[in-house]
Amino acid sequence: MGMVDVTEKPVIKREAEAGGRILLSPDTIQQIQKGHIKKGDPFQVAEIAAMNATKQTHLLIPHCHQIALDAVNVTFQVSKDSIEAGCLVRAQARTGVEMEALVGVSSALNALWDMVKYLEKNEEGQYPNTRITDIRVLRKTKELSVPIICLLLVGMTMLLFFQSEEDVHSKIAGGKKMEIKITSSAFKPGGMIPVQYTCDGQDVSPPLSWMG
Repeated sequence: MGMVDVTEKPVIKREAEAGGRILLSPDTIQQIQKGHIKKGDPFQVAEIAAMNATKQTHLLIPHCHQIALDAVNVTFQVSKDSIEAGCLVRAQARTGVEMEALVGVSSALNALWDMVKYLEKNEEGQYPNTRITDIRVLRKTKELSVPIICLLLVGMTMLLFFQSEEDVHSKIAGGKKMEIKITSSAFKPGGMIPVQYTCDGQDVSPPLSWMG
């Protein structure tokens, strides 16, 4: 079968965020907050573990592509009996980075477990209440490539030119709202047609927009 061929896909900005939780005893949480963990700072170790893991995702999951990551951001939120971890990954790539985010947050939670396992074991050396849970992709986004945006704008402009003297056409694509306003009544042979382009409410019109 082989790895999926992404050669024809454009290189665009991609982002994914994953989250997960580790359930710990209140006593363990207190020891973490007091800085009394024998192996050192659990959050520092877990952050490094997540960063290393995201960059090795292609070695851990066979069908994942090797992606050069631009940024990895790891966060932690502590409650009385659990720690919520988050891993945000960014890259300029042909494929998404949600697997990198999932691997990152999983490694962070595993590292936290390792740092405090001596506190979590019961008399039989078991972990009756410790567990990692709720690992999921919180969100993923990608930006439209320049060629795709250009094709959308040209296609929408053509449609509007033949629709009415003044019209507004919008399209949701890649999470972005593309909108064009064209006034064909102002067109003069050999001249320009007033066209306004907006993306998510921001004017992205080129200096001279014309057709014909």
